[in-house]
Amino acid sequence: MLDAINGASDGDPSSVSVQFRGRATKPVSLMRVAFDPAWLEADASRAMPTAVEALRDAGATVVERTLTPPGDQGVLMGGLVVEAAAAFESMTRTAADDELSWQADEAWPNTFRRAWFVPTIEAVQVERLRRRFMEWMRTCMGDADALLCPPYAGGMLVITNATGHPSLVQRAAFADPRTPATLTLIGRPFDEGTLVSLGTAMEQRLDVWRRRPELAFMR
Repeated sequence: MLDAINGASDGDPSSVSVQFRGRATKPVSLMRVAFDPAWLEADASRAMPTAVEALRDAGATVVERTLTPPGDQGVLMGGLVVEAAAAFESMTRTAADDELSWQADEAWPNTFRRAWFVPTIEAVQVERLRRRFMEWMRTCMGDADALLCPPYAGGMLVITNATGHPSLVQRAAFADPRTPATLTLIGRPFDEGTLVSLGTAMEQRLDVWRRRPELAFMR
């Protein structure tokens, strides 16, 4: 799958020929990781403090940083919805989306259909806001190589979907035998190798990578 999506695509002028690199250009001991202390409130599993210590044990420098978004990140979903609807335009025009099994109000087929009623002015304004978030993310990263956050904290999942920053989501603990708790490392565009190196260092020290959720179908 990675081979299929890696690099530029013919006919897509917005794509670039930057290859995926799974190895960092510097050791973890020279890396800086930042997080917003406010995100600890969103960490229901309380995995963040342990992960921070794991990164420090690996030699990384972990710093606290207050990160205040430049606007309502939920608005960025409008751009995602319109772009997705444009990608699947032929399905909506030909009613092929009727063949998809999930047709609830929140399902993608109805999301595509509703997007046709989004005013053009609104779509343009969302793109302008997206640019502001891209510039804000550059400030957030600053001298850090990555950001560490719990799932959904600070709206970072929506934000990075709009800005293109790569994320690595991995197990950091288990809330109970059935439920793994995850944390997210966010890196600079086209710098996945740093995330892989940091994630590997965390994984080795947290020692949860061998564990699997105890689900009925997996027994």
